[in-house]
Amino acid sequence: MDLLYYDNASRIDLRSKDIMYNASARADRVRHITKHMSPKVEKPGDWGLLHNHQINELFVQKMEQMKGLQRKTVISTAFKLLEGKSPKKLYSSI
Repeated sequence: MDLLYYDNASRIDLRSKDIMYNASARADRVRHITKHMSPKVEKPGDWGLLHNHQINELFVQKMEQMKGLQRKTVISTAFKLLEGKSPKKLYSSI
């Protein structure tokens, strides 16, 4: 399922129904997650990834220079984090 303006209520509902999702998220709607990432993603080109191993949920955040600085966030259970070489900024597991 692809969602626009994902929030924590959507996350809980989709997980309870075992529906995979790939969603763009506004940082203010998922503060419980962004508080771990936002301090580390500060300037254009910075990015980071958090992985929830229990439910295979990925949270990716990137800072872009588009009409000023914009923080882009994606949350997904539609991908699998492969074993092997980690991304350069694999910050932590949640």
